[in-house]
Formats: sequence, structure tokens, C-alpha cells
Amino acid sequence: LSSRYLNQAHKVEAVFYAPEGDVIELHDTAEYDLQVLDGNKTIHNEHAIVHYVVLVTPGADRWVIRQLQSVPEF
Repeated sequence: LSSRYLNQAHKVEAVFYAPEGDVIELHDTAEYDLQVLDGNKTIHNEHAIVHYVVLVTPGADRWVIRQLQSVPEF
């Protein structure tokens, strides 16, 4: 069995930026099609819309994801 994510789209919104610049909270609405395959045969196909709350902090040369949590809605 294998899975495949198709037609991915994200809508990301920054909802909190700490005054010290040490954390950003993002809300991400991801939309995609999920296929489960048995060899070359599709055995399941599903359209999904998933909401995530993401906390990121600065690293040496990039932002680092510290927490990624799916939530039912914002």
C-alpha cells in the first residue's frame, strides 16, 4: 500500500508575532486530495480540508517548527 497527496493548497495566516521576536503563531488551512493505492490501483480517494496551528521560533538561519497541531476549526 502507498498513499499520494495531490492538488495541495495552503492558506497560511500569521495570527501572533511576539514582541521579542521569539515566536510566531500561524494558522494553516490545507486542502488536498488523498489517494491510497494498492500497487497501481486506487482503493481510496478522499478530498480533505485540515486546519493546523503552527508555532515557529527562530533558528540560526531559518524558522523552526516547534509545534504542529491539527484542530477542528479556528
